[in-house]
This record gives sequence, C-alpha cells and structure tokens, in this order.
Amino acid sequence: MVTGSAVPLADVQRLVLAGPGRPAHQVTYALLEVVDAPAARRRLASMLDESPGHRWRLSCSDLRAETVNGERTYLSTSLGLTAHGLAALGVSDDELATFPFEFKQGPHARCGFLGDIGVNAPDHWLEHFTAQSLHRLHVVISVWEPADHTAGDEMLDDLARTDSGMTTLTSFKGHRRRGGREPFGFRDGMGNPRIAGVERPAHARPLPGEEVALGEFVLGHESQFGDRLRSWRVPGAAKRPEDRLGMNGSFAALRVMRQDVDLFRRWMEHNGELAAQLLCGVTFDGDELFPNGVGGAGTAALDHGVDPICVLGSHVARANPQHNLVSRVHHRRRIIRRGMPYEWSEEEGLIGLFICANLGAQYEGVLGDWMNNAVHDPRLTGTSDPLVGYQGRDSSRQFVITRGVSYLFLPGRAGLQRIVT
Repeated sequence: MVTGSAVPLADVQRLVLAGPGRPAHQVTYALLEVVDAPAARRRLASMLDESPGHRWRLSCSDLRAETVNGERTYLSTSLGLTAHGLAALGVSDDELATFPFEFKQGPHARCGFLGDIGVNAPDHWLEHFTAQSLHRLHVVISVWEPADHTAGDEMLDDLARTDSGMTTLTSFKGHRRRGGREPFGFRDGMGNPRIAGVERPAHARPLPGEEVALGEFVLGHESQFGDRLRSWRVPGAAKRPEDRLGMNGSFAALRVMRQDVDLFRRWMEHNGELAAQLLCGVTFDGDELFPNGVGGAGTAALDHGVDPICVLGSHVARANPQHNLVSRVHHRRRIIRRGMPYEWSEEEGLIGLFICANLGAQYEGVLGDWMNNAVHDPRLTGTSDPLVGYQGRDSSRQFVITRGVSYLFLPGRAGLQRIVT
C-alpha cells in the first residue's frame, strides 16, 4: 500500500515495491531468447494489456486481488531484460550507451570481486548462464502464485505454442517451504527495507533503521544523496528523465545459489547448533542471536563464550553492517530481496532476485565490499561471509555454490512501452 502521492504506483513493477503478494508460495522463471524481434516486441507489448481476463499482463504495484480457481489472490508477473536482450529487441546503441557499465558488462566480467571464483566461477554455472550462452539470454519472465496453481505452467505453454518471437532456453521453479524455512533450516527473519512513502503490510518484518529513499530502488527519484544524482541515473536518450525508458525502472541481479545441505548438517553435528547459528547471525527461528545487536554484542557474546568478532562477521551482520569503521559516509547500500527455495533432482538452494537502482553501489557493494571482502571493518577485512561466501580451498566450509547470475533491467510500464514501440 502506498501513502505518498509521489510514488509511481501504477508504473513500477509490483515485485519491486509490493512484492509478489500473498499468498505467493511458488514461482516459475522462463529464460528466453529473442529470435524474431518484431514478434517478440508484440508479445511483450501484450503484457501491457489491461483488459479483464488477460493473464499475462505486467503486474504493477497497484495490482488488486483477482479470482483465480475460485480464490481471491494475486497473480504477479514480472519482466527482466538483459543488456543483450535490450539490443536484441532493437533498442538503439545511443539508448544502450546510457545504461550503467556494470549492467552492460554483466556478472561474468565482475565475478572476481564478487566471490564468484573457484567452484563459484562462471565456467561451472548452469548452461544458460555461462559465458558461451550469455549472448542468448535476453528475457526473464517470472510468475508468482499460490501453491497448487498452474499459471506458471500455462505461461510456459503459451510461450511455446504461440508466435511469441522468443524461444524458451530453460525454465525453473521455486517453492516456499513449510514454515518459511530455507534449505539449511533457518526461518527467514530478515526484512526488506522500509521505503519512504510506502506502507508495509502488517506481516512484513523490516530490519532496524530509518526509512530508505524511494530512489534507492526506483530510477528517477531522490536517492539517499538527494536530487544531485537523480537525472543521470535514469537510462535513456530523451532529454528529460521523465521521458526516458529507464524512468520508474529498477535493476536486479538474478542469482541461483546451490546449498550443500548435507555438508552443512555434518559441519553442524561436529561444531554444534550455536556455531551454525553464529555463521548466520540469527537463531534457526529467525530471531536475533544476541538481542543487544551487533553494536553491543560484546557482553552478550562473551556470556556465551563467543568472540564478538564472530557476531560482527556473521552473514546477517555483513549483509547490513550497523557500523562502518572505514568511511564516515554511511552508505546504507540497501537492496530488496525476492527469493524462493528450489529443489531440482538431488540439488537444492535458493533463487534470488536482488533489486536496486544501482548494481555497482548496492548489489555489488553488499556482495563484494561487505560480504566477500569486508572492507567496512578492518577487523574483518580479507575474510568472506562464513555462510554464503567463497571459502577458497577449504571445501569443508563451502556451503553455498553459485549456479548462475544474470543482471536484469526491470522496466516500468511506460518504459516497456518505449522499448516495444
């Protein structure tokens, strides 16, 4: 629910500000290649159709509940485009030149800084995320829906049997687990940021801290640095930011992460549940491990015989450090997380969309600066996240392995209209 009149509710994709809606217990991703640009533009333009009964429209933040299979629910459809996808759809070189270089380079060129090396390196990623297939991954469509509904499968069938101008490279699904727990057994207690002008649902659990400016997640609006950075951050060749195809869009990193559950359980059996919870920084029920917080962790940690640095170096503390000992400028680098666990054959893990307005400063800042290099705190610098970070040659502690990453642009409705016409 949005309270601020300046929030462009009807133009921003629902997944950004409002999430997939409740109940959303499963997600289907389709990874697509554009093979016929005019037909693909027509198919994507149909996502702007607001006529009643149209199933595959782009879901924006003012989406109201619909009746599906006799139940009132949200059917949320989102769209992401890679840099190669924008080019394949016919976006001009002048327009593409205005997009940030991190987005155009893609995750393969930046993997060393982000911990995607060794077993996490792109050479080991799923086929359609590898460098050899990079030029073919153009469009990502996701459908979020309640359990036992079939809209995702219907979307895949529709793409296959109609002249969509796109070929499905692959698809994969995620399912919410019982109790909201991820494969290692932790209940997700981390909340997404509170966004200025956006009222959070009653069930949402925000992390501590003040509200974050809308422009940290939606292009064309004031960021934490004020209006000074507003105009140049909106991609597009039009003179006015309001007329550019990037207006009210966002960027996202689609990240597929395999979790070695057997290895984690063996490690926990040897080291104990407290040690496992210290890696994450929360209890298995998602509560703060030490209620005094990271800043006051010393006494609480010592009472448990734990070095306070273990608390400061935990996954949760690295992802959102409350203190920056290197810089006096407290760049919050907040990101919005939309994720769902997956199970494929004998592999399980998490499919995550990490949404922001600046991939370099936010997504790469959190993953590279804080989680895999810890440059924010000299006591931790040179170490990596103990739960999800790259552990070097210590295969006995590599609990999470990267299976694929793609950088996406999530256009607003008006931006998509400019792309497809």
